[in-house]
Amino acid sequence: MKTKSLSFLVVLFVISTGSTFSQNVLSMKSAVDLALKNNLGIVIAKNNAQIDQNNATVGNAGMLPSVNVQGAATKGESDIRQEYSDGRVLSKSGVSNTNYSASASLTWTIFDGFQMFADYKRLQLIRDAGEVRVKQQVISTVSAVSYAYTELVIAKELVRNINSTLSLYKERVQLANQKLMMGKSDKTEWLQAKVDLNARMSALMSAEASVRVAKSKMNALLMLAPEDSSFDVSDSLELSIVESDFAVFAKDFEKSNPDIYEADLNRKVIEQEMKALKSGYLPVIDLNAGYNYSNSESSSGLFLVNRNSGPVAGLTLKWNLFNGLNQQRQVKNYKLQVESASSNLQQTTLQVQSALYNAWQQYVAAKQILNNAREGVLLADENLTIAAERFRLSESTIVELKMAQNAKEDALSDLLKAGFDAKIAEVNLLSLSGKIVQ
Repeated sequence: MKTKSLSFLVVLFVISTGSTFSQNVLSMKSAVDLALKNNLGIVIAKNNAQIDQNNATVGNAGMLPSVNVQGAATKGESDIRQEYSDGRVLSKSGVSNTNYSASASLTWTIFDGFQMFADYKRLQLIRDAGEVRVKQQVISTVSAVSYAYTELVIAKELVRNINSTLSLYKERVQLANQKLMMGKSDKTEWLQAKVDLNARMSALMSAEASVRVAKSKMNALLMLAPEDSSFDVSDSLELSIVESDFAVFAKDFEKSNPDIYEADLNRKVIEQEMKALKSGYLPVIDLNAGYNYSNSESSSGLFLVNRNSGPVAGLTLKWNLFNGLNQQRQVKNYKLQVESASSNLQQTTLQVQSALYNAWQQYVAAKQILNNAREGVLLADENLTIAAERFRLSESTIVELKMAQNAKEDALSDLLKAGFDAKIAEVNLLSLSGKIVQ
């Protein structure tokens, strides 16, 4: 019968381990891949991470020298008057002057109390934090798509379930009408059958509206128009977690959870900033080198040609011996920040561990409820088959058949809810562990 085959389809829906779909049907993995490709939040996070990557260089940390080259050329006319010690006087107007100059200079900080090394390490940590934020955005996107995909599959299955039961509701109306015409029952039985059919039709319209809403949510995550119908979702949801023990599943969760990793990076960044600040206790030594060239020519005067050129080199030492004890104050403050960051790391780790354990318990319970719901559908299906046959043979009343129908519908509803809860529990568990993107 149709009701029996329906039970098989619904049970298959929640326990399927994979199937082959037509080209326009997206599996959950395909939907996730499409969302990761189109999601603007991920694009922004990746761009910010690339900026952090670009900034993590030895040059930005101050390890490389600064080299400057400049030159100038001027030409003009002037009036000159020169008086010499022997009494001679030179006075001339319209004297042409030509001047050329060029220089190349190098400044290289060869020691700054190890600040440059602390800065370079800090830039690398900031780069790593940018990559963590990309992972957080990816996890958020994958979780949202998984949730929306599950919601859409469940909504479609509800429509399918209602459609599959309509034939029995219509048959009830026909049988009740036949009994009424033959005088075997009163009109109330027919009226009740019509009321139940109308209620089921209304439930179908509501379920179809839910499918459209769920599809619109899915389209938004895939960066498609709300009414886009170029794809469909599969009718199966897989539970992919294979570990049966929490300790095995949660092993090394600190390394895969991005929130813990980010808190650890934040602590390390503050430590490097403190090291950079402590470098102010030591002197700064700069190496200076360069080459200068100048040439001045005049048509009259004491010097007709004046040319200078040659290299220069030297060292510059700077040492701040006292700055009002501000550096000591800042170091104390950084020590407190490091302590706070360490406490935040510990707190984050404990919170994630607790949330992960709770999510595991919810997942285990959801799977058990799902198994019970599968069994409940099979039992309700068999009960409805017997009740429907007894009603056809006039061996039972419409009340008994209605009770069997309600039990079957409740069992199907429980199965859909259990399937949804189990999948969402799995998504939450994988998101907390960071394994959802592995």
